[in-house]
Amino acid sequence: MEAVQGVKRIEKNFSEVLFLLDNIDDENFNGKISRINFLYEDISKQREILKSNFGVEELKKYNKFLTDKAKVIKEKFDNIIAEKSEKSISLKKELFLINNKKKLINYK
Repeated sequence: MEAVQGVKRIEKNFSEVLFLLDNIDDENFNGKISRINFLYEDISKQREILKSNFGVEELKKYNKFLTDKAKVIKEKFDNIIAEKSEKSISLKKELFLINNKKKLINYK
């Protein structure tokens, strides 16, 4: 396998991960995360193959492009985590208020 083919496979997987992250929601979260995990494993395998078969200088040609895509993926994951965290905090507050109302009603 030549380096370009391996890099193109990683690039294709990165693109699919970005697409999945752009279209993730509560209903399809588990399925999409499962697919993302599979793609991550393939990316890791390809990366190891490339590292073992090609020199550092050969692979540095593609480093900037792939690093940029990886950063975008990381940012998307960070945004999803922040969104889920905010939702969790909001639900926690809402449950607390409902519980207080329930206590007041029982007190009367």
